[in-house]
Amino acid sequence: MILTMGEALERMSQRVYENKKSIKQDDVQRRNEFVDVYGSEFYRDGDANAPARFYISVSKDMIYYLRFQFKLIISPFISTTSGGTSPVVVSVNDTSLSVSGSTITPNPHKHTTNAHTHNLISGITQTPVTASDFKVSVEGIDITPYLAAQQGGWISGEGVWPSLDLDKNYDILEVISNMRAEGRTAEAELIERVGYKPVEISASAPFACTLSLYLKYSHPCR
Repeated sequence: MILTMGEALERMSQRVYENKKSIKQDDVQRRNEFVDVYGSEFYRDGDANAPARFYISVSKDMIYYLRFQFKLIISPFISTTSGGTSPVVVSVNDTSLSVSGSTITPNPHKHTTNAHTHNLISGITQTPVTASDFKVSVEGIDITPYLAAQQGGWISGEGVWPSLDLDKNYDILEVISNMRAEGRTAEAELIERVGYKPVEISASAPFACTLSLYLKYSHPCR
């Protein structure tokens, strides 16, 4: 079939249009991407009255979780001074007294001291971990029993919990699944919702805590 000049130009114009349309669709096509946080560490201090509080940010574009786990590293509480003071010599100004009969002169009498300061001794002080009764909550919901059941034991002092093994972590997705199985759906949904998510660790005495986060979720590319 022999095309006329007009037909050939029309087909060429149609092909150019289709190519441009295809390129435009490729440019605006939205594909899923991933947030993948692997072993990112966050440090806080805590005790019974002031829990160690961490915030985990999850994008509102999150489609679903692929991983939500963490380790807890419990270590001695650290202060930045040794707690002592440097020695200071304090002198009291002399005041003479004289007695005339039953009268003491001057009366009343005053003693003054020279101005002085006490300087803290700089240094690092570590307070050993004596804490017990560790508790973990997410979004204000106590999940301690669920985490303790995962590894067959619970935090009892200084160390890396649940294990130094990279494949053994506290799994929040497993907690959510077990909550749903027990009918605690509303609490499970609160834990897995997107946003700025608070995680709190408390214990009976001061301690330092590092949360090592393993978080992965998909979200649409913008």
